[in-house]
Order: sequence, then C-alpha cells, then structure tokens
Amino acid sequence: MSAFIEPIEVAVFMFPFLALLLSLPIFVKQYRQYGRFILSRGIII
Repeated sequence: MSAFIEPIEVAVFMFPFLALLLSLPIFVKQYRQYGRFILSRGIII
C-alpha cells in the first residue's frame, strides 16, 4: 500500500510550490500592467 501512498504524498506536497512557480510570471505581468496585485485575479489564475 505504501507504494501507492508515497507518490501521492509527494505530489500533494509539491503541487503548491509548482503552481506558484508556474504562475509567478503571470503575477508579475499583472502587477506591471495594473500597478498592483489584484487578489481576485491571482485566485482566478
């Protein structure tokens, strides 16, 4: 059973960091375009 649970635990741990890393260029673009970070747009993306 551990063979199935361990990869899932790793994925759950790494997903937030990967998502933030991949979204960072979009956040920077939005910040430069509007002059501030709009939280609702950050959540939607």
